[in-house]
Amino acid sequence: MWRWWSVVVVTTMTTTGCGPSEQVVDPCASRTAGELVITELMLDPDGADTGAEWVELYNPGSTPRPLAGLSLYTKDLDGTNARTTVLPELLVPPGAWYVLGDVREGPPPPWVNASYGEALGALGNARGVLGLRCGTVVLDEVSWTRGTRPGHSLMLSGQVAPDAVVNDLEANWCDAPDDAIYFGIDTGTPGLANPACPVALGAPSCFENGVVRPVVLAQPGDLVLTEVMTRPHAASTANGQWFEVLALAQVDLNGLTLANGSGASTTVSSAACLRVDSGGYALFARNGDSFVNGGLPQPMVVYSLPLSTGNERLALSVGDAGIDALAVTSATLGHAWQLDPDRLDQASNDDPASFCRANERWAPDGGDFGSPGAPNPPCSPVPDGGPLLLAPNRCLDRASGTLRALRTPPAGALVITEWLANPSAVPDATGEWVELFGRAGFDLNGLTLVDASGARSTLTSAWCLGVEQGTWAVVARDTNRAANGNVPAVATFGFTLNNGAESISVLGADGGVLDQVSFAGSRAGVSTQRAPDGGATCPSTSRVWLVDGGPGDLGTPGAANDCP
Repeated sequence: MWRWWSVVVVTTMTTTGCGPSEQVVDPCASRTAGELVITELMLDPDGADTGAEWVELYNPGSTPRPLAGLSLYTKDLDGTNARTTVLPELLVPPGAWYVLGDVREGPPPPWVNASYGEALGALGNARGVLGLRCGTVVLDEVSWTRGTRPGHSLMLSGQVAPDAVVNDLEANWCDAPDDAIYFGIDTGTPGLANPACPVALGAPSCFENGVVRPVVLAQPGDLVLTEVMTRPHAASTANGQWFEVLALAQVDLNGLTLANGSGASTTVSSAACLRVDSGGYALFARNGDSFVNGGLPQPMVVYSLPLSTGNERLALSVGDAGIDALAVTSATLGHAWQLDPDRLDQASNDDPASFCRANERWAPDGGDFGSPGAPNPPCSPVPDGGPLLLAPNRCLDRASGTLRALRTPPAGALVITEWLANPSAVPDATGEWVELFGRAGFDLNGLTLVDASGARSTLTSAWCLGVEQGTWAVVARDTNRAANGNVPAVATFGFTLNNGAESISVLGADGGVLDQVSFAGSRAGVSTQRAPDGGATCPSTSRVWLVDGGPGDLGTPGAANDCP
């Protein structure tokens, strides 16, 4: 029997005066993305579409899911022609499939559980978007960009467990097989589990979680070359070369051809699906063994194509389709060539000005410079005069891996609390250091150290050099603890401190003096300590032991002072 639904919207109001007050409860607050999944669509049934289209939902949970209050909506890929309908008070059983149909008159057919009537009109045969939401909470949404065979449903492959993530990938969908007839000559599995999508004859395939599926070949615009190392220092050229790509769409790397400037090429071949999610980075390396490749993270692809250590061109393609290419116009020993994170597109990486020499090591205990398989820090000046800062007033937060605004220290935020101008355990060129205490939280990036002669050095790093309130940070001539006397330095300055009369000033980005000290001389191998309030000074009595265990200089770099 055909039934029309009416939707009653009940609003709980808050009253004033003598009456009781009640809180308004959002009925969508408890709904979550993925609690219902779209698994099959009949877009182009045999004959007239009107009244014969349907949508299948799946409940992956262990409890019934109500449809009451949910909206089913459709639109074009560009967001136009949007239409929506509110669903009735029905339940989708746990672990079950549920079909909503475009039934215009009479009772629904056996394969349709309930009708949404004419509210959505006709679904797009060639492309479109269909989704399910409650208020602003989108439970699931799928889109399609190609037409189905007439009389065949578009179904999510039974090879994958239905969820709201796997059904976003169009490669996981296919036309219903010819033998899955449910009415007349229409094929599909409304209300039932979907069969596995067949692999087309001759189409590339791969294994994912033990199941064969078609390879999602990269298309132009899907991958961007973002970093390349052609002159490794921590490993041989044959073992230590690598490059990385950023995926702008979910694709497989299987079938990707790599070519160098001399015309040599190699194609990625793997029985396993080398899937990269949209927004993910993939590392390609000449050798997968971290003991011989310079301590690289685990690469996704190991390739054999050599890259020139001079000018070089690296190109990616699939078949006859060019995917991306870049030219390496210079290479510095031990430093990768990085694309600035503000320019992560194929047009920008054609411009050498979008790249800079990596200036941060990927391994904390040494190794070469770069960020293999991870987001690049913003390009910043390097000590020997590198490219200009492409991302001013921002830095890459180590904890979150995201760019954030610099924290500029206000007046009184920092105090120079200790310095070693005359080291004896290691040379001055590597062993001098200055300690700063944070009265408030700030970043060292952009601050400048100046001595009595006017020599100056600006602290630069792609990473946020954060100093939290109540903590100490050390700026030294060298950050390598094996060379600088085992000092935990976070940044470097480039001038030499005088062993006799000297001064040290810290300037803000605006040139204002944040703090300064002057001293008549320095004892060899002994730091000078200063109270956090900027008051009295005294020589340190605590010893810093060298990395190899031998005696170092006296001082407490990066820690509380040992004299009042």
